[in-house]
Amino acid sequence: MQAGDHGLVPASGLAQRLKALLGDTRKYKSQLEEINWGLTECAQLLDSANIVPADWERMADQCLEHKQADAIVLVHGTDTLAYTSCALAYLLQKIDIPVIITGSQKPLEAPGGDALDNLAGAMLKAGHTEPGVWVYFDQRLMPATRVVKKDAIHFAGFDTPRLLRSTESIAATQITWQTTPREWESIQIVNIHMMPGYQARYLDALIATRPNAIILSLYGLGTLADHNTELLEALCKAHEQGIIIVAISQCYIGHIDFSVYATGAQLTQIGVLNGRDITLEAAYTKLMVLFRLGYSISQIEALFELNISDEMSG
Repeated sequence: MQAGDHGLVPASGLAQRLKALLGDTRKYKSQLEEINWGLTECAQLLDSANIVPADWERMADQCLEHKQADAIVLVHGTDTLAYTSCALAYLLQKIDIPVIITGSQKPLEAPGGDALDNLAGAMLKAGHTEPGVWVYFDQRLMPATRVVKKDAIHFAGFDTPRLLRSTESIAATQITWQTTPREWESIQIVNIHMMPGYQARYLDALIATRPNAIILSLYGLGTLADHNTELLEALCKAHEQGIIIVAISQCYIGHIDFSVYATGAQLTQIGVLNGRDITLEAAYTKLMVLFRLGYSISQIEALFELNISDEMSG
């Protein structure tokens, strides 16, 4: 990024700028000189807030074009980095080299910034990392589908809070392109952050737009106001109309367990899917990718509750 007339905007020439900075510092110069690296710059640079799902696929295709490399480091803005990292983990499920996504809280040339440390650190880490998609930020290497942006100011901008729940792993389920993939633009996934007093008429208005899926961000272990029978009836109507409904926890550290409260039993009866400890970013991109690949509603409902790329634990 660099200063524009109205604020920071994407800046080109990263390779030259990086080499110039490395020439002025001894911190990474000798280590990076041992790495044979090159840089491919996108034709159109985007602020990450402008990235759309179709861009995920373009990035995945570019990674596959360079799969003969020993590793790939992808430079990305921080605002939607967690969404892109999840999407790439699903789209590059079978890649046999490490793909490390990094970015920074401050521009590359900013005094005392974190960009050089993150970029150089990711490049050095790439040679000692297992295949798959990862995020490197503030000296931490994190699984792509577990990352959330927790801080917009400090250098430790990303974290993996849901990994604290369990180390129990689930065997990955392979996903592939189906015979009739869908266009990204035709897929609509919406998130409802449940709050006290949420009225069924808001959900009815949303259902009328016919989204493909609804993500319910619920309280704690997966509860909502079950005395609000109109809301439960609206959820039931949505499911009957073929709208997929999945539940995730609003808590920073949390998971869904429908067996604890009576509300959970009602949601299970309606057909709401248990997202366990999946993050919002991982749930949203998982649904988007499964629809894009061309899976049917029944197939997506079955696949959502299965682990695809370490996005959920047991």
